[in-house]
Amino acid sequence: MSLAAPALSALRDAVRISLDLYKIMIPVIIGVKILKELDLISLLAVPLSPLMELTGLPADMGLVWAT
Repeated sequence: MSLAAPALSALRDAVRISLDLYKIMIPVIIGVKILKELDLISLLAVPLSPLMELTGLPADMGLVWAT
């Protein structure tokens, strides 16, 4: 068995996984960009502040999670 077959199989798997990830990442990135442009990220961060406090992080870190 040559090295070409496993390498080709690995390449196919990598492309398939990358495409699956892009299907999720691209809409999320576009959504976050729209929220930033409309200045709605801060509104999204407010409900996350209790979660941040539960994890021991400052409430302001909710803004980081929101982006």
